[in-house]
Amino acid sequence: MQTVLISSLNYLNQYGDITFYPQTGGTVPIGIQLIPYYYTADYVYGQYIVCFTASSECCNFTFPDNFITPTPTYTPTLTPTLTPTPTPTPSNGPINLCLPPCSLGFDSYSSNTVGQLVVGSITGGCGFITSYVIYWYDLNGIVQLVSGYGPLIPGYTTYTVTHPLTGSSSPPIPSGTYTPVLQAIVIAGITYTSTGLSGTTISNLDCLNNIDVVVSSFSCENCTEIGHYKCRKSYSTTPGSNVVPGSLSTTFNLDPTQPYFAYSFNGEVVPDKFKITFVNQDGTNYSDPIVVEYIEVGQYVIGNTDWRVSTIPKRIQTFNLNAYYGKPINLTNFTINNGDYLILEVIPNTGITQTSWDLYFTCLETFNCESCLETNPIFKILESSINTSLDICNVLTFTADVIGCPSYGSEDIFKYMHSVSGQSLDTNFYTTIGQSSYQGLSGFIINGGLSFNPICQPLGTAITPNCLTNPGEVINFVKSGPTITITCSSLTTRDNFYNTYMSIYNSLPGWTPTPPSPTNINYYKYITLKNIEPLSTNSTCGDAQYNVTTYTIHPSSILTTSGSIGAWVLTINSSTITNQYPQLNCVNCYSVADNIVNTVNNFNPLDDVNITTTNGLKWDIPFVGYNYMYSPTTPTTPSAYTGSGRLAIPYYSTRTLPYSGSPLTFIPTLSATTCNFSWMNFINQIDLTNGNESQYFEKPFFEYYFVLTDPLNPTYYELRLLNGTVIYERNASFPSGNVVDSNYFI
Repeated sequence: MQTVLISSLNYLNQYGDITFYPQTGGTVPIGIQLIPYYYTADYVYGQYIVCFTASSECCNFTFPDNFITPTPTYTPTLTPTLTPTPTPTPSNGPINLCLPPCSLGFDSYSSNTVGQLVVGSITGGCGFITSYVIYWYDLNGIVQLVSGYGPLIPGYTTYTVTHPLTGSSSPPIPSGTYTPVLQAIVIAGITYTSTGLSGTTISNLDCLNNIDVVVSSFSCENCTEIGHYKCRKSYSTTPGSNVVPGSLSTTFNLDPTQPYFAYSFNGEVVPDKFKITFVNQDGTNYSDPIVVEYIEVGQYVIGNTDWRVSTIPKRIQTFNLNAYYGKPINLTNFTINNGDYLILEVIPNTGITQTSWDLYFTCLETFNCESCLETNPIFKILESSINTSLDICNVLTFTADVIGCPSYGSEDIFKYMHSVSGQSLDTNFYTTIGQSSYQGLSGFIINGGLSFNPICQPLGTAITPNCLTNPGEVINFVKSGPTITITCSSLTTRDNFYNTYMSIYNSLPGWTPTPPSPTNINYYKYITLKNIEPLSTNSTCGDAQYNVTTYTIHPSSILTTSGSIGAWVLTINSSTITNQYPQLNCVNCYSVADNIVNTVNNFNPLDDVNITTTNGLKWDIPFVGYNYMYSPTTPTTPSAYTGSGRLAIPYYSTRTLPYSGSPLTFIPTLSATTCNFSWMNFINQIDLTNGNESQYFEKPFFEYYFVLTDPLNPTYYELRLLNGTVIYERNASFPSGNVVDSNYFI
């Protein structure tokens, strides 16, 4: 028998609940004892946890075999921990962190998934976990993914996905069976490793090795999306992630009877690359993988849009963070066998530590290029629907029905090149003009209101700022009622807020050198502050890492600067204003002024905020522009745009361009054209400065203008085309109206 004395100067004469974990394994509940306490047993080597009933604090010590001395009694001194949970301490022998009290393991995981890894976080009972790294091995013993949490642990492969891997943070992964192996973990400041790496504590970390996660390949049979796209995979890193996201991929099983693969991809603001690779499983038809799609998509793309055959990857700049790029991949020139598959790979932008993207996809037996629009090239006005009314201020209002193609949304073009219904996705983007867009295709009620009265209208100017970061720089933005306080650790940043405001202030029309009175049109204006609000203190300029709030500030507001080193302050005391503009009969200026007043004053009821970045997250130009009231010269022939119908489809959306080898080489024999769209206009858009090609098909269906023609009779008007051609008139000769060109009416 041997005896160990459990004692502590900090907890003398207090009761503690003692649990013994023998080094040979198992658990011995010693129970509640008065400290000091002598424990006698045949085997006393291992870890002791003492939790005191009075304070709920716990202490621990390890008594390993190598502490054996000729004296049968060893008296350790207990040191209280700062947390109520037991913490293992280093020893000269391996500690088994898979056993109680640690019992490390995932708080949740899915053992069978489709196309992705769904795993929670590592939890345990022996202290606060701040970091870990996990290698995911396939059946061949090859590491296919490295996941982790917290600060990087030196000596181990940098992880690229951050736990928990759940919801939108579940990473895509190819089909296969995966076993997680915990490589290192930091608990209560102590780094435990299975190898005993220098400066770490050697431990048994085989806590996850009994887990096998089986991932099935995506296919049109096992996806669960409702709509024309049967499958979807989205991904977003956790706000504040401090590791650069890596390339992620998954697989899609092909069906030889369905040689079309349609997708729609959204890269959001910061562009991501999307690659689709065809793999002939046994190599009998094609010995090398064949890349059938490789694009870079985002709101802003370096080099701008270009889909020349020689450009790899193709670039698509959307100028629209919500825009999806949709396209059917045409594999009809491929020989497809059972077992062949596609690799779907997303390569995030390497310049950020956060990314977000969304992908819809499905398989198709055929693709039908037919459209009701082909047989309806002009959307005509229903003559019987024409209606006008004149109000007391001699404002003539015009309405009429334009007959379109109500069933267009059910066509393949509007499922997989645009996405109108089922999954209704924003597919609108442009270069110099909307080259991927649609509007007014189901029909339209055109309308307009005109008069010869003097008018006012709101105008404005704004720039698009660039997102910046500066690690370690602190910016605190507080809005409390009408007051904004911006505190910056950098004087340069504080001054940039102030200087961009003053630059706009000094350029306001009619405001300087003497501010106008509230009865003057120049009084009604505001300056726009676009504030970037991080979702985490260390958020970056990556996708889904911040929100943007706009504040409208009247130039009569008071700005002051203050502060000292490390805390430079800009304070904005925002003014509220009232509408004192003269009210004149049949002149809209008072109502325009009222809208500006409401916009300025609605600044105040917005929710108060207190947001901080420690990563210097900011705009290069935070005050982005201004809006004001303007009164143009009364026109002699007032006109109004009544609406239009138009379809535009990128030329590249109709083409499948395969490549293989290294470097990638175009394979013309496997290329295909899905639709030729001969009924549309082909716009050969080429940038002469750099050779970028962004051709598209376009078809306008209507664009009508409503024009007053006689100041002496406000009921006389014309309908005109964009080029000024008159198609309908009402005048002294035709007081009831007259169709000038019947091609535009039914």
